[in-house]
Amino acid sequence: MFKVALVTDHLKDLPEWLISEFKKNDIELTARKCESPEDFINFAGNADFIWTRGLNTVITDKSLSKLTSCKAVMRSGSGMDGLPAEAAKKSGIKLLNTPEAIAQMVAEHTVALILALTRQIPQMDKTVRKGGWDGYHLSMQWHLTEQTFGMVGFGLIARNVAKMLSGFKLNLLVFDPYADAEILKEFNAKAVPLNELLQKAEFVSLHCPLTPETYHLIGENELKMMKNNAFLINTSRGEVIDESALIAALENKWISGAALDVTKDEPPSPDNKLLQLENVIITPHLAAFSDQFEYRFWKASVEKIISFKNAIER
Repeated sequence: MFKVALVTDHLKDLPEWLISEFKKNDIELTARKCESPEDFINFAGNADFIWTRGLNTVITDKSLSKLTSCKAVMRSGSGMDGLPAEAAKKSGIKLLNTPEAIAQMVAEHTVALILALTRQIPQMDKTVRKGGWDGYHLSMQWHLTEQTFGMVGFGLIARNVAKMLSGFKLNLLVFDPYADAEILKEFNAKAVPLNELLQKAEFVSLHCPLTPETYHLIGENELKMMKNNAFLINTSRGEVIDESALIAALENKWISGAALDVTKDEPPSPDNKLLQLENVIITPHLAAFSDQFEYRFWKASVEKIISFKNAIER
């Protein structure tokens, strides 16, 4: 029988239909919260498939090398950060994730942030609550329709954002070394180097995974390349941006503003300058969440595990 070991803090959340679906497909599921790499090895030592959700602290290079039966490690959701990619590669272990589970919701949240920035919704709300009614100075500075929109990364979430924004007739620029030419053509998007995207776009939206190559991809030099009237949106990972450089950019008006669902430290410390700036919107890393989150999250994971099992047994 195909053995799946789920490392999770959410043992009580496992739906009954999930367990039934695994049984139907001859999959044995065990689930546990692991306190250390050693605890993880003892728990998952004979598993064919390791499944984790959220932040990983126990699947390390060393612990992964001890799993002699493991064929794949999957993190539910988007991104692979926190998983030992090099160790997995050396051991022939496949790394998987399920961006399809959250792509639609993260895209919706990204679009909401873009519109909130452009139309200055939080600032107008504060004005009205303080008894004011004069918001003309806010609403007459920016617009979205027919602007140049830059996307750093063009995976599933980014493509969903592009679909949702298609009615705004944007000039779409993409920086993604791995983007498929046919998909870019489908979206009428132009592939450009990062510096060109930053120099031309009024909106720069980040959709890349956190890797050694993308760590602080957007730093002081990159922020100074951007237009003074440009906005930066990040719903990927906080450390794709050099946060100290972003604070300088916002304080010195190198750019007009930013909207962030992710930050370097989560939650940010109370004295983080980002919390004091009027030209930044911050949400608490919840872009993926909605009333459908739990079902989509579990369903995509179950489907991927079953698909992987069937593929290796053919």
